[in-house]
Amino acid sequence: MSRPTPLLKLLGPKKRFLPFTLCPRQSDGYLQFILLILIVFTQFGCRYALGPSEELPYDSIYVQVVHNDSTAPQAGPLLSRALREEMIREGRTKLVNNPSSADASLTVRLIDYERLPEMYRSDDTALASGFRMSMFALATLQSSSGKKIYFKDKFFRSAASAMRNNLTESPRSRQPMMSASRILARDISAFVNHFSW
Repeated sequence: MSRPTPLLKLLGPKKRFLPFTLCPRQSDGYLQFILLILIVFTQFGCRYALGPSEELPYDSIYVQVVHNDSTAPQAGPLLSRALREEMIREGRTKLVNNPSSADASLTVRLIDYERLPEMYRSDDTALASGFRMSMFALATLQSSSGKKIYFKDKFFRSAASAMRNNLTESPRSRQPMMSASRILARDISAFVNHFSW
């Protein structure tokens, strides 16, 4: 039984070729063709733009003081401050101090607060060594005249954890409260500044 002969042996040395040759004239043509393809792909292939592309229907916003209807101690002022800082950091809208000079008004209401045990000590399962704090809020954004409501009672949630250092101390709740407030403010600010109307 005979073995099949390879294709290159059948073609012979004169018939072997590459899809392209490295002659100066031909490589210039290939280089121009590749350059043309790259230009077409970069100009027309993708329309990615850094940041949000759509314009917001308002330029300035007034953030009202957060209403604290939850049992979280001092969460209202922490969230109010964090929300204003996030709106300034975002920089897409101008934050104003007067509701009459704003194009839109943001109202946030804390509706609930949970503090649940998250971790237990191995030698004492009755005493929690860590807690998970969760904050729940509703946000409403409307025009300053009140005629147009962009969104109403949009639900937001954030959480943070607190650890007990030893058995005689209770966990410090201010730091997780600040973290949960900052996370909640970041979520609300991102929704307000990147929401597609």
